[in-house]
Amino acid sequence: VNWGEKADADVRLDLKKLGLPATCKATDAEKPETQMALGGDGKLTVPVERHDFRLIIVEAAETK
Repeated sequence: VNWGEKADADVRLDLKKLGLPATCKATDAEKPETQMALGGDGKLTVPVERHDFRLIIVEAAETK
């Protein structure tokens, strides 16, 4: 949630503690076509508009 002006939220997830593999994908729940870069270190940068919020789904990436 962003109560201020438009900003980029830097988030770092502990993938191991969450039981997720190092290779994950992050998707915007409201816009499933929007994929975000999630580094192996769990770092994710999420742009958040003024007085808005983002709901991000993080899950294991499909392997082929």
